[in-house]
Amino acid sequence: MFLHNIKIRSKLFMAFGLFIVLMVVSSALSLFSLDRANTGMQNIITNDYPTTVKANLLIDNFNDFIIAQQLMLLDEEGRWSQSSQKELDEISQRITALLDELSSNRHDAASQKIITEIREARQQYLESRFRILQDIQSHNRQAAIQEMMTRTVQVQKVYKDKVQELIAVQDAQMHNAGVQVEGDFKTNRTLLITLALISIAAGCVMGWYIVRSITRPLDDAVRFAEAIADGDLTRHITTDYKDETGVLLQALMAMKTRLLDIVQEVQNGSESISTAAAQIVAGNQDLAARTEEQASSVEETAASMEQITATVKNTADHTSEATKLSAGAASVVKNNGEMMNQVTQKMRVINDTANRMSDIINIIDSIAFQTNILALNAAVEAARAGEHGRGFAVVAGEVRQLAQKSASSASEIRNLIEDSTSQTQEGDAPGGESQRPD
Repeated sequence: MFLHNIKIRSKLFMAFGLFIVLMVVSSALSLFSLDRANTGMQNIITNDYPTTVKANLLIDNFNDFIIAQQLMLLDEEGRWSQSSQKELDEISQRITALLDELSSNRHDAASQKIITEIREARQQYLESRFRILQDIQSHNRQAAIQEMMTRTVQVQKVYKDKVQELIAVQDAQMHNAGVQVEGDFKTNRTLLITLALISIAAGCVMGWYIVRSITRPLDDAVRFAEAIADGDLTRHITTDYKDETGVLLQALMAMKTRLLDIVQEVQNGSESISTAAAQIVAGNQDLAARTEEQASSVEETAASMEQITATVKNTADHTSEATKLSAGAASVVKNNGEMMNQVTQKMRVINDTANRMSDIINIIDSIAFQTNILALNAAVEAARAGEHGRGFAVVAGEVRQLAQKSASSASEIRNLIEDSTSQTQEGDAPGGESQRPD
């Protein structure tokens, strides 16, 4: 639907705009109805009703005029003739003023025609009255009465009938105005009720649609967000909305896609970490095996060092003994040839032992060198293993220090052996010379 492509703000503006338009139309109809009713009522108040009142005043004044004229006829002595004549003049002036007002206020053809006919009847009545007045002044009352009974009474009837006709016209106009006001009221009431029903129906439909167009995508967004919060990244959402809710759903879908990429990257990283951890474990196991080998080598080196120490001690004892024998042999060499031979043999044995000890020292140096290299490799592997190889690094350091101490001890032993060998050779030289024939 095309409203899906309209922003929520525009939808609300359209809804409120429709209500405002309906309210304006309803208000305009109400004002128009009130204006027509007011016009009708004003026409009744200012024209129809005053015309009726003035027409009734015409009848009242005409009746007063007739009464005054009759009293004037009855006054045979003429005592009230002057006052009656004055009263008749005043009544006639009032009637003339009323007719002028009616003629100026009424503009419809029917009223103007009746007013004209009233003026004509009044003129005829005034002519008859003038003849009656002349008869009275000439003391011919019988003629005056005859004029009144024949001509004046007829004119009076015509006059009253025309005034009543004018009143009837005004009553009809007031009735028509009332009917028109009532008809306008009913028509406008129907229109207002219809507009109200249309407004209510349109408001309900638009309200339902706008609420549905907002809450439905929001419900989808909430369910989609809850699924993502629960770890379900397999959900897929599509929308045809181009408003803010559609933008929200598209943003949530983009977020889900990005989260899926991040999870994939994390899984790949976890697999890499697992592989690296397996390699570290294998390296640790290899390092443990090498450390055990180094420990065995160190134990063998320690045992060899103990043997060398014992041998050196024996060599020192032999050397001391040989020195003593050499000293004794030097004093008795001439007399004791056999003893010199024994000393010579001892010297040779010592020399052979020293040579063997030199070979052993060389082996110890080689073992110490290899142990040092293995300790360095173990330290490198432990550094690569991080926290897991810290214990191996400590052991490798200890092994390296032990290898260095072994190499240092072997060097000292070599120096002692070289000194012993040189002393043995020095002791063997005089013995050899003593065995030469003179």
